Amino acid sequence: MARLGRSAKGAGALLVALSLLAAIPAAPALGLSPTACRVKNTDSGITKRTLAAAVAAASDGDHLTLRGVCHGTTMIDRSLSIRGIRPKGAAKPTLDGDALDAVVTIAPGATIVKIAKLTITGGSAPNGGGVRAVSGATLLRDVVVRGNTAGYGGGLYLFGAAVTLAGATVVRANTTTTDNGAGAYVATGAVMLMSDTSRIVDNTSAFGGGGIYINNGTVRMEGSSSIVDNHVGQQGAGVQIMGNGTLAMSGSSSIHHNVATANSGGGVFVYLGALTIADTASIHDNGAQSYGGGVLIQGGTFDLPGECGPGKAVHDNTPSDCTDLRP
Repeated sequence: MARLGRSAKGAGALLVALSLLAAIPAAPALGLSPTACRVKNTDSGITKRTLAAAVAAASDGDHLTLRGVCHGTTMIDRSLSIRGIRPKGAAKPTLDGDALDAVVTIAPGATIVKIAKLTITGGSAPNGGGVRAVSGATLLRDVVVRGNTAGYGGGLYLFGAAVTLAGATVVRANTTTTDNGAGAYVATGAVMLMSDTSRIVDNTSAFGGGGIYINNGTVRMEGSSSIVDNHVGQQGAGVQIMGNGTLAMSGSSSIHHNVATANSGGGVFVYLGALTIADTASIHDNGAQSYGGGVLIQGGTFDLPGECGPGKAVHDNTPSDCTDLRP
């Protein structure tokens, strides 16, 4: 048998080594761990390791990209665009508040804030566990707000500010420990628009407004947005309207499969304020322990019984579609 020369043996060893290297999974870009937080300012080129540091170094109107899991809380006091990115091998872009306070606070000085394609979780605060907006206009597009807790507004807390939920944004599995608005609390002139396929789903409130609690604010539901599978200890599993608040439903938006386990108003509880339903919007398949499975109206304005019953906007709720307790 012929014997291999040294050069042939060396070439064979090199081929084996190269094949072994090819079998090793590629490391994430820049040698980072899959969860490492990096926030890059695409206008200045500056990269920081927390969102708070990136915001502090940014100028008004800058654009930030966020990758990995960024821990801690952030106050945004200028207009910014923040977009999550997910390079191959990296974790889903996430802001984790570590139960320190609201994960994101939109503060005075911020005129327009755009947040897209990331998850906001782990917030814990008296007001607003996930996002606390007290200034300007905020757009959440394809954002997940989940697993946050607060006294008021487990997922979102709006006070005199405007927030739009766009794209496939979902506010999910947030809680209030003592008070109202597990999904969102909309107060004092604040406006929240639910558009596209945005959802408020599977939130739990200790008292009122499992999905949304409106207190002298306005909520508009458009497109095929929905409020679904929320639970409440007392009234208004889907929505509770207080203090001359307003809920306006249009398009094919819907409030369904919400449950008031110990009291009334499975879909919507109107104490003071207005509820309007247009187009093919509907309130259906909600439940309550006592009455007003679909809508319980104690004050304010709503067209009863014109909107309630088979073939109407409010239908198939238990134990009743609508209950009117006005004097």
